[in-house]
Amino acid sequence: MRESLEKRVRVARSRAAIRAWEYRQRNHAKGMWHRLRRLLADASAAYALTEKAAGELLAEGHRPDPVGERMGTSVDGPGP
Repeated sequence: MRESLEKRVRVARSRAAIRAWEYRQRNHAKGMWHRLRRLLADASAAYALTEKAAGELLAEGHRPDPVGERMGTSVDGPGP
């Protein structure tokens, strides 16, 4: 009986550690994943563009969504 109780405790602690890690990751993202999910849920399609195609769209007056613009930057500066 003691072994089964110890196993249940290990499983519960493991789940709590995983949950804490997930919350910490979400907090570091400062809501970015929620905003991105909302953007994609409302979009009829999503595309990956070359820099040339993106430049052409910008020249035509199209503007990226602010969530998309933030994906390429971090709090410390430009992303990779």
